[in-house]
Amino acid sequence: VKGQSNKPAVFHVTRLPDPVSYVGTHCGTSTITKPELLNCSALICKMMRNGVNLPYKFEVVSFEFTATNEGKIIALSCMKEAFTKEMKDIVQKVKSGSKVFFDNVKAKGQDGVVRNVPGITLVVK
Repeated sequence: VKGQSNKPAVFHVTRLPDPVSYVGTHCGTSTITKPELLNCSALICKMMRNGVNLPYKFEVVSFEFTATNEGKIIALSCMKEAFTKEMKDIVQKVKSGSKVFFDNVKAKGQDGVVRNVPGITLVVK
């Protein structure tokens, strides 16, 4: 087009942040009440930047669930985001001060790439 420059366009590409695991509104290391934990139905992953949830979807493909209760360690593997009945039954039995871990979280993004996502440690109130 006459009068326009043929300069190439410059694009700046930034790396997307890693997703974060959530149980309800909890991530990282947090405390949670037993009723609140029992009310949660799944482990989810979100991509956040500056406190804003970015519109990039993740599907949790697997995680490990571990709970401690009265000195016993109970570990289960899950191949989807939803908590199993067995996990809910274990949470029902944990006492105040017990810890529940969600580790080795793997989530698949819209690009089809499976990423390792940091886990969550919850202390039951």
